[in-house]
Parts: sequence; C-alpha cells; structure tokens
Amino acid sequence: MSAVQVWSFGAGRDSFAILDAIESGNYEKPDVAIWARLEQEPESTFRQVGAAGPRIESRGIPFLTVDGFSGSAAVNAEMIPWKIGKEPGRRFGRRQRRCTRDWKVRAVAREARRWLGLPAKGRPPKGLMIESWIGFNANETDRAGRAGDFCGIGGGGCRFPLIELGIGRAATLNKGVEKSACWNCPFRVTAEWRRLSESEPRSFEKACAFERDHGQGEMWLARCGVHLERVVELDVA
Repeated sequence: MSAVQVWSFGAGRDSFAILDAIESGNYEKPDVAIWARLEQEPESTFRQVGAAGPRIESRGIPFLTVDGFSGSAAVNAEMIPWKIGKEPGRRFGRRQRRCTRDWKVRAVAREARRWLGLPAKGRPPKGLMIESWIGFNANETDRAGRAGDFCGIGGGGCRFPLIELGIGRAATLNKGVEKSACWNCPFRVTAEWRRLSESEPRSFEKACAFERDHGQGEMWLARCGVHLERVVELDVA
C-alpha cells in the first residue's frame, strides 16, 4: 500500500538538510510540504521560508502555508513551556509544552486533509495511508521514539528522513541557516538569546515584553531562570 508523504516543513536547519538531500537525489520527494506559520517567528525564519519555497516548488512539490495560531498573547502564554520557580537563578521545572502539538502538528494535519480533500477529522479512507515527515536529526532518536504527538494526520505514522540518512546535528550547522524557533521559545539556550538580541533586536524586545507581561514574576523564558534583559549579560552557554 503506497502512502501519501506529507513533509512538515519547519524552516530551520534540519528542514534545509532534508531539502539538500532531496535536491541531490539522496532522498525521495514528498507529495507535499506544509509550513505552519505562527507569526511568532523571528525575521530570519521568514527569510528562510522565502528562500526555501521556490527551491521546493522547483522540484514539483507543492509548498503550502497554513496559519497555526490565531489566539491572544494570553493564550500563547498558557501554551509554552515556561521555566518555573520562585527564585531567579535557580533551576526548577517547566510547564507542559503544548505549543508544538496544538499550533504546528494539528495545523499541518488540518492543511494536509484539506489538500487531500478529506474531512477535518476521522481516519483516512480505507486504502489511504498518510505519513508525516518530521525533521529530527540523527542525534534525536530519543525524540523520534516519543513522536506520537507529531503524527497527527493518521494512517501511516511518522518518517524521519535525517535519521534514515544518518545525518546528525553537526552536519546541519554548516548550512548558513538559523534555528527556526519562535522568538519566545523557552528552549533557546543563553547563546541563542544573545545572538537573537544582537542580530534581531526587534524580535528580542518582543520576547522581553512578552516575559514582562505574562511571566508573573515567577516564570522565565530563559532556561537558567533569569529575566531576558539580564540573560544576555551572563557568561554562560
């Protein structure tokens, strides 16, 4: 039974590594590529989407964009995995991460169903399998093993092109491509916050304002548990 191949295009380093593999003939083409736009991406991500779209379409692959989030900033604040605790500088826990599943995975699934002419919910018709391509690299096999939340279309499960090809994180860093994380993503490390503040100060200021407005003094975007204005001054990675 053949499966429809749906590439969940993330617009970052791993996605460009997959695109390079397709262009070089080292990996098959998907049937469609879909990017879930959140309007919380830094400017570099939009530039990267603008560069990738024509390359993808030149291979005969439809490249679709779907809006993944249309709620308020308060709703946004409820969905992301803040660093939590009561004393800045100490390592505590995280809130549950719901943003990727609800804003990206489900949006891509919804657009894939629309593109295929399927109802918004329910399993695909008998005889139709849909496989989701996810850009985990070969250093993320543990994430791939927990990827149930990323296979939101149904029928065929997930595929991980970079893991199949044995392409690890180091090989994706030489693409001249930035990480595609949102400007308020709490999984950024300190060096990435510092780079964002230097290369895209408007995005960094949005993140600082978001933290001030919604962090309630007990939640932080930086994993070290320090407010962003101070994070860029720290001598840590």
